[in-house]
Amino acid sequence: GMNSFLAQEGEAHLMGTASAIGVVMGYAGGALGAGLTVLVDHLLGRGAALAVVGAFLAVFGSVSVLLVREHKTVTLSTPGLWEALRESLTAIRNDRSLMAYLVGSVLWGDAVSTVISFASVLAVNVLNLSAGETLTIVATALPCALAGAFIHGRVGDRIGLVRAQAGNLTLWAAGFAAVAIVGATVPAWLVAVVAGFALGGNMALTRALYARIVPRGMEARLFGLAVVFAFFGGTVGPFITGLVADLPGMTLQTALVVPLVFVLLSMPTLPFIRIRGPFEDAGVHSSGSIA
Repeated sequence: GMNSFLAQEGEAHLMGTASAIGVVMGYAGGALGAGLTVLVDHLLGRGAALAVVGAFLAVFGSVSVLLVREHKTVTLSTPGLWEALRESLTAIRNDRSLMAYLVGSVLWGDAVSTVISFASVLAVNVLNLSAGETLTIVATALPCALAGAFIHGRVGDRIGLVRAQAGNLTLWAAGFAAVAIVGATVPAWLVAVVAGFALGGNMALTRALYARIVPRGMEARLFGLAVVFAFFGGTVGPFITGLVADLPGMTLQTALVVPLVFVLLSMPTLPFIRIRGPFEDAGVHSSGSIA
C-alpha cells in the first residue's frame, strides 16, 4: 500500500529515480532484516528471532506512518465500498492508457513471476547447478537487482519511462530466448547478472509508470486493483509453464517459451500508455509524447 504514495511524493520528472530508490531500500531492508533474523535465531533461538522480526516491522513501519504526509488531491465521490469499486472500474474502462498499463503489467508481471517461481528448479535442471552453486547465483543476483533498479530508474527519467520499459522487456525477451535455446551453455553467472538486473529494473519502472499515469485522487484504490490484477494474473504464467514442461517431448528449458510469449504480448501495450502531466486529473491526459 505504501507504493501508492509514490504518485504524490515523487517529483514527476524524477519519478523513475524515486521509484528506484524505494526498490533499492526495500531490497536492502529485506536483506538486513533476513540476515539479522537468521543471526538472532542462531544465537538466541526461534522466539527471539520472531521478536526481532516484529520489532523490525514496528520500527520501520512507524517511520513511514510518522513521516509520510498525504497531500490534498482531487476527491472523488465514494459513498461506499461498492460505489468506490464501480467508480474505479469505470475510470479504468474510460482511460485507455490505464487499461493498457494494467494489461501490460499483468503480462510482463506474469513472465517475471514465472522466473521467480521456477528459479531453483531452473538452476538445477536447466543450468545444471548444485545447491551450493544455486545459493551463490542468488547472492550474485541481489546486488545486480539493486543496480538494475537504480540504473533503469535514472534512464527512465532521461529517455522516458515507456521507452525504458520497452528496453527492459527486450532484455527479458532476449534472456528467455537465450536460455530456452541453449540452456546450460549460457554461463550461470551471466544468467544471474541479467536476471537480477532486469528484475530490479522491471520493479522500478512498473511502479514509476503507475505513478505517472494514475488519476489524482485515485492513487490508493487503483493501486489496490492493480495488485489484485497482478496477483491473480501472476499465477497463470507459472501454471501454463508447468503444464507445457510436462507435455511429451517438452522440458522446462523449452517451456520458457511461455514467459517469452507473455513478454512479447505485453510490448504492444506500451504505445498506448500515456504519461499524465503533474497536475492532471482523471480523464485529462498530457498531449505530449508517450515518454
